Amino acid sequence: MQLLYKGFQQRANIRSYRFDGVVPSERPSRIVKNLEFLLKLDMSVLAEHRIRIQEAPALCLGILQTALAAPGADTIPFLSYTITRAEILAFASARDALVEAKGRRRKHRPPFRPATPPSGDGQDNGAFQAIANTVLDHYLGAPPKDWVTAFSAVVKRRREEAEKSVRDAAATRGPSSKPSLSLDSYAGLLSRPLVWRYRQ
Repeated sequence: MQLLYKGFQQRANIRSYRFDGVVPSERPSRIVKNLEFLLKLDMSVLAEHRIRIQEAPALCLGILQTALAAPGADTIPFLSYTITRAEILAFASARDALVEAKGRRRKHRPPFRPATPPSGDGQDNGAFQAIANTVLDHYLGAPPKDWVTAFSAVVKRRREEAEKSVRDAAATRGPSSKPSLSLDSYAGLLSRPLVWRYRQ
């Protein structure tokens, strides 16, 4: 039997969903052709279990299919049926279990980290990242953290490491060494797109 959803009618909180049961003419069966099934559903109970109105036809269809799939059944034993609270609860539980299973299978995504644009002097001072993280903490309800101080410490450490690298390189340079090119060869226009242009 093929079940076709044909719409609904509503009176007060009770919505009646109509389905047509169609049997192919070439298939022998005792089922009367084109039966009409009416399933009644209390919309207030639906709302209690946080089931969307759009899910109600699927709930009704599942009950019809379960009745038709019973062992030895070649017909649905009712034409009009009021869906019980227990059946609504079972539908909600099965739906929630499916959503939870999909959530476990979903691949872990790395946390969102806003890109840090360069500051006006061409150096990353962490100011934009600190502001972005503070806003994210507020919306996510995370414990407050002084991101300005945290990023200032990172920038300070990086600057000290860079200065140390320069000092170490200078210490290994021979006192009599000279540039391989003339000073004019090193002069030119230095630039970083969208940040600065500097002639040396």
